[in-house]
Amino acid sequence: MPVNQPEPGFARLLAALHPETDCAGHAYEHLRRALIRFFESRDVHPADECTDITLERLERKLGDPTPIVDVHAFAYGIARLVMFERFRRPVAFPLHDAGDIRTAEVLRPADQREADVRNCFDECLTRLPQDSQSLVLRYYEQEGRARIEARRALASTLGLSDNALRIRVQRLRDRLEACVGTCLAGNA
Repeated sequence: MPVNQPEPGFARLLAALHPETDCAGHAYEHLRRALIRFFESRDVHPADECTDITLERLERKLGDPTPIVDVHAFAYGIARLVMFERFRRPVAFPLHDAGDIRTAEVLRPADQREADVRNCFDECLTRLPQDSQSLVLRYYEQEGRARIEARRALASTLGLSDNALRIRVQRLRDRLEACVGTCLAGNA
C-alpha cells in the first residue's frame, strides 16, 4: 500500500518549519496551537477556522518565488490580516421566526462581542484621514496574484517602493489595532 504523501503546499510548510520530518511535525503543531491562542486571546472566533485559513495562506505564499526568511513572523502577519478581515465581516443574525423582524435585533453574547469588535474597527477606521482609510482598504481588497499586482500598482501610484508601502500600511494597522483595543476596553 502506498504511503499517503502530504499535499505539496503542506510539505513546503513542513520543510520551511524544520528540515527533519519529525521535528517539522512538532513545529507545525506548536505553530498551530500558538495561532489558535493568538485568535482566542483577541476574541476572534472560530479560532481553529481562522488558524486553518492562516496556515493555508502561508502554504500558498511559500509557493511564491520570493523567499520567506522568518516563517513564524510571516504566519503572525497573515493571522493579523485574517483577524482584521473577521472584524470587517458582517455579522449574520439567525432568524428563528422569519415573520418577526425583531428577532434580528436580538444578539447573543458571542454575536454582541463580534458586533462590538466590528463597530470599534469601523469607528477606528473613520478616525483615520480619508487617504489613509482608502490606502488600508485598497491594500487588502484583492486575493492571490491579483493582490500582488494591485499592491505594486498602488505603490507606483503613490510613488513608493513596495517595501515603503508595506511599512506605511503596517503603521496604519498598528494604529487601528491599538484603537480597536482601546475602544473594546471602553465598551467592557
